[in-house]
Amino acid sequence: MIFGVEKLPPMRYLFAFALFSFSLHSIPISAQEIRLYVLNRGGNNILSTPYGVSNGIVEVRFSQNLLATYDFVQDPLSYKLYWTNTIAHQIVQSQIGLGEPGLSIDSDVAIPVDLEIDPIHKKLYWADNLRQIVFRSNLDGTEQKTVTLDSIADLSAIALLPGQNKLFYAGLDSSMIWVSNLDGTSPTVFLHKDIVTPVRLLIDTIQQKLYWADDGQNRIERINLDGTQREVVYQGSNSEYPFGLLIDQVNGQLLWTDYGTDQVMMAKLDGSGATSLIAKGLVDPMAILLVNEAGLRPGDRAGEPNQVEPSIAVYPNPAINSLKVSSLVRAQNIEAVRILDWTGKTVFSTPANETTLLIDISLFPPGEYIYAVTVVGKQIGGLFSIVR
Repeated sequence: MIFGVEKLPPMRYLFAFALFSFSLHSIPISAQEIRLYVLNRGGNNILSTPYGVSNGIVEVRFSQNLLATYDFVQDPLSYKLYWTNTIAHQIVQSQIGLGEPGLSIDSDVAIPVDLEIDPIHKKLYWADNLRQIVFRSNLDGTEQKTVTLDSIADLSAIALLPGQNKLFYAGLDSSMIWVSNLDGTSPTVFLHKDIVTPVRLLIDTIQQKLYWADDGQNRIERINLDGTQREVVYQGSNSEYPFGLLIDQVNGQLLWTDYGTDQVMMAKLDGSGATSLIAKGLVDPMAILLVNEAGLRPGDRAGEPNQVEPSIAVYPNPAINSLKVSSLVRAQNIEAVRILDWTGKTVFSTPANETTLLIDISLFPPGEYIYAVTVVGKQIGGLFSIVR
């Protein structure tokens, strides 16, 4: 039930409801305690469950200040969540592990329906469905600026590629996807044929593809970032309305929410082998995140530093000339870093004894790479790409 009566597809009706009431992502999957967070719009809460466990126990993580909430994102460097509250016209910020909302951004915020974080420039972007403009600000909400130059009727979705200075955004009324610079300059139409309601966008930085959920056609599609090789990844039934998208690069999985059948789905990146991951306990799931709860900083969890599971950030991704590796747990230094190319050959290796390491990759050829970072004797692996 969307409004307490019946499902009203496609998603433009959910945004219309928000308007009426106004008057309306690289976590090391090999680490322990990885949890899947689900934004459960119909329950006005954020739930979590152990990742990789089909229909595992679902627990409530946040249940305050979530009203007509369409999206949430995580700042990978601070363990903070940001989510939209379109009834209160806010973007709420809260610390993972505290279970209660913190600060809110409400200056010039009307109906925020999609959020993205640029970790390179430390900016928060949001699509405002009422004002029909993409905005950005610092992560604390200061220095707010408009980004898109023209109004986008029924603005629905945004996706960022900071390493290539690209912003993608979509509108439901025009059934189009645009691309521009991060500051909104040089906008061009990226895709306009055979799209009905592009409600969410997602960029695969490794394979250099754009995914989008089209709930009007009950499917998920993808295309190369150069506009070639468009393909349907998943075609659902008439009762399925895919929405929030997520990629697990380490395990090569695509995850999405389906507010038509109230479940979370999972498949390979090409859509094959689709299966239900969560099929009960959800009402209108909107968005999903993977969160390493073991990496929460000392003070947020009990225990000595070396008893807390290590967690790292490797950014930017994609990278150009430099790569930064940071330990996200205080008092846990990086002990070693190794980088391998796609064939498994070690192309960089160094010992270390610091919380942040800056690596010069200017001589590395573009492509996909594997990193292995040792922190308190434990190795964390993942993927990143280099583009120029």
